[in-house]
Amino acid sequence: MDTCYLKNNISLIGMMGSGKSTTAKALAELMPNLILLETDFEIEKLEKLTISQIFSQKGEEYFRQCETTLLKNLKTKTNLIISTGGGMFLKEINRNLLCQNSLTFYLSASPTTIFERVKNDTNRPLLNCENPQKKIAELINEREKYYKLAKIEIITDNKTPFQAAEEILEIYKKYGK
Repeated sequence: MDTCYLKNNISLIGMMGSGKSTTAKALAELMPNLILLETDFEIEKLEKLTISQIFSQKGEEYFRQCETTLLKNLKTKTNLIISTGGGMFLKEINRNLLCQNSLTFYLSASPTTIFERVKNDTNRPLLNCENPQKKIAELINEREKYYKLAKIEIITDNKTPFQAAEEILEIYKKYGK
């Protein structure tokens, strides 16, 4: 059996606004034997700063290193639903750590859907720009080749988080978990 499935973990990757956090919460309700872990929240707890503060005070590269450190610390953990930050899967080491420790799901959504979901959220450091909708499209264009390296893609446009979670659960069951 592929080592991606030996740890009983599920990882959700994708753009901000693709539904990772809300789907992870719905999935945790459907799978109460798994523990929900939001990587951004865990980093905020460890650093005692918000993600925006980390970006502005220490820089994006420092934040990306925090993500890698967190994933290394999760290598031996099991029974997790890991909801990642939008940039976590871009680094090869992070992709490898997630794939070795979980079944990876890419939650995808159109730029329009993502913009509608995040337009009122002021805690998105990468969207603090003149044209956030254009920035979202650019980020998807840059990142999608990495996101598509996840084992399974779930399109979240026109789906509730619960519908996406049910789809993930059905696929997860097929892998013998």
